[in-house]
Amino acid sequence: FTRREALRLLAHFIGDMHQPLHVGNAFVTPRVPLAFLTPAGPTGWRTTLGGNLLVYGAENRFNLHSYWDSHAVNLAMEREDVPTFSARLLKDLEPQASWRPAGDADSWPAQIASEGLARSKEAHQGISLVAHLGPDEARRTGPHRWTVTQPPGYDDRARPLVRGQLALAGYRLAEILRAIWP
Repeated sequence: FTRREALRLLAHFIGDMHQPLHVGNAFVTPRVPLAFLTPAGPTGWRTTLGGNLLVYGAENRFNLHSYWDSHAVNLAMEREDVPTFSARLLKDLEPQASWRPAGDADSWPAQIASEGLARSKEAHQGISLVAHLGPDEARRTGPHRWTVTQPPGYDDRARPLVRGQLALAGYRLAEILRAIWP
């Protein structure tokens, strides 16, 4: 890789680690009544693949993972372009001491990913499982998909979480670059 390619990949990976459903996942009971659960062994649960299998909307065209990748980001940006939004984040969100991972930079990815699990729980909070759908028509997703509903106010809850995660990711990318390219 060139330095430019490495920087693009690093920025992408850091951004992904701060998206709640890139690090976290939910698990669903294999039978009715449908419920989220914490796996207690190698069987008795089904994965949601980071929200990719939790679908909603007209014809179940949307999934929870893409909600956090795109829709929630668009809501947070409030129709601003990237430079304007970035400037607003810099002005509105003061970096906190807790934003800097502790210890050696080699341990930072594990710290950031572990922190991301809490954000995943927030993203799943209030999501209701409605029905098991089975595979999509093209059988791209395997045997399981579930329809879900979002709780009232979900978009309003997502906006500040996304804003904070984007600011945090930018700050941490700068810290990582300072650590690896002094």
